[in-house]
Amino acid sequence: MWSRYPSGMQTQAPVQSRSESAPYRPTHLTHITQIYDDGRVDLAIRVYLPQDAKARTPKPGDVRVKLGPWRWHDLQPPTPENPCWSLDLNRTKPGTALRFQFRDPQGKRRTFAPLTDLERVYQVFYVPDLSYTWKQDPPPFYRAKVLMETTLEGLLAGYEGGVFAPRSREELFIDPITRQILRTDIPNHLAELGIDQLMVTTSSAVADRSYLNPRFNYLTFDVADIDWQLGHSIDFMGFLDQLYGSGISLVPDLTSFAHQVRTPFDGSLDQVDEEGATEKRFVDDEAYELRDFGTWMFKLEDPHLRRQIIERIVSFVRRYRIRVVRLGYLDGVLMQYSRRETNYGESLIRELRSELRREAPETLILGEVFQTQDNDVLQDYVDIFYSPSGFSILEEICRPPEFRTYPLIPEFDRLIPALQRAITSQHQRAVYAQLHDEICPDNYVCEDRPETPWAYGGNPAELFRIQGEKLIERGLLPREDLLDYVRRSVRSTEA
Repeated sequence: MWSRYPSGMQTQAPVQSRSESAPYRPTHLTHITQIYDDGRVDLAIRVYLPQDAKARTPKPGDVRVKLGPWRWHDLQPPTPENPCWSLDLNRTKPGTALRFQFRDPQGKRRTFAPLTDLERVYQVFYVPDLSYTWKQDPPPFYRAKVLMETTLEGLLAGYEGGVFAPRSREELFIDPITRQILRTDIPNHLAELGIDQLMVTTSSAVADRSYLNPRFNYLTFDVADIDWQLGHSIDFMGFLDQLYGSGISLVPDLTSFAHQVRTPFDGSLDQVDEEGATEKRFVDDEAYELRDFGTWMFKLEDPHLRRQIIERIVSFVRRYRIRVVRLGYLDGVLMQYSRRETNYGESLIRELRSELRREAPETLILGEVFQTQDNDVLQDYVDIFYSPSGFSILEEICRPPEFRTYPLIPEFDRLIPALQRAITSQHQRAVYAQLHDEICPDNYVCEDRPETPWAYGGNPAELFRIQGEKLIERGLLPREDLLDYVRRSVRSTEA
């Protein structure tokens, strides 16, 4: 995406993260408030559960939490000053499991999985070990970068013939992906290739990461966290430290920060409503734009639910010292409310940016924006536009010769307006160095982008190989030069 970060970065002295020096304290999420020398922690249990219209006055114990195999602990009801159910627990051991229940209007106890600032495996939460001591600073973000969009399991599969790649989910319970990467030289190898940033999906999802299908990584059931298949918090910190030491930073891809996959397990937030409920607690029933792949959208008109989403992202950014975070699906977030009196999608973006400026001012938002890139809120609150300005450039460069007026020459009336828009933009812009969605053939993409049927299922190297073979057929390229043609074309496109 962007130009090379200087090589030969000096090793830094151990540093104290911002979150260590000034811990972030969510008000709407269960979180750690104190870490002791023996590793044990104090927990502030905070659970936001909107009241059903039919519910009676809440009483202590209507929401409760169970630690490990021990007894249940009753939470205190919300108050006018505090909208969350609450309880404080002292000196809890990292790795302790937490399970939550609430009492429905019929008096039945039901399992549910609220948003928290803990680790999780589906509906079971775990106290994270946050005792890691950072050794490296994140690389500074002061110039253009080259970003590689990938998956961590994909990096393992492509390294040394895939000998380090996981074979099953069961294996990942014992030996998660970040631990496996730490036994390789992948970070240094990426640095040698000129990669400055890795953009990967990290959030808990229904994907089986031992099976290489990145689309399932976007079917998430949390806002911003580390999928258990990638490792524990302390594993991920060690992985990031190794990346930082190689001059590489990580850009988490939070495409599903405002919507979730339907019913991934018993007790997911879209299942807390009783049949026949007059109003959904977490789900926006009116969300209609760009809904696909079996997802539902958070009820953003609820200010406390917006606050939970914001705190989840900010805590994640602070904990892992993230300097750039990608927010995908911004078109959908805003367009859900474009026909309503108040655009609560805009409210979410505005409030998130304000919280980041207050709690993580060094963090930039990389926004995936297509149809709404001229929206005033996005113009003001998104730092870098991950917009389609690069699509028309790259499509034209990769276009097969039979679709051009002159086989060897791109159509400059297509290229120049796109380049002009990128150059004159008031925002930093991320320009695609590949055709992104077209790499994975998909009916949804084909319907949405009918003008490039020749691109579906092909990565840049494949597209330039096809282009080169067509030129060979026309006598415009010697066959022995095909490999060199592909290499030069890919490198020119990435530049």
